[in-house]
Amino acid sequence: MTETAPERAQGFRQELVEVLKTLNWGEEEEPGHGGVEPSEILLRLQRGPYPALTEGALDEALATLLANGMIETRDDSEYAWDRQRDLGRRYALTVPGKQFLLLQLERKERIG
Repeated sequence: MTETAPERAQGFRQELVEVLKTLNWGEEEEPGHGGVEPSEILLRLQRGPYPALTEGALDEALATLLANGMIETRDDSEYAWDRQRDLGRRYALTVPGKQFLLLQLERKERIG
């Protein structure tokens, strides 16, 4: 069965919300890292709600969130003692991204 355009859009929107949730998790659980690396975002989403998510699909979601000012990149080199390595490019929530995430979670609560 083929998805309609609105169904595809809704699915993409859910992917965006899940990426934002992952970045929020990173902010709360690992505040000293200043963001979450793309490989970690992909792994968390594949182990959770999107087991078939590809790197290309994640790149598309990240680009959309960046273009809309919901996330920002952190490219500064930082050594993570808990990982025993330098961190690479990381993504972090912006204030508009956090606001959008909270709005989506409130709507879901009211509906579900």
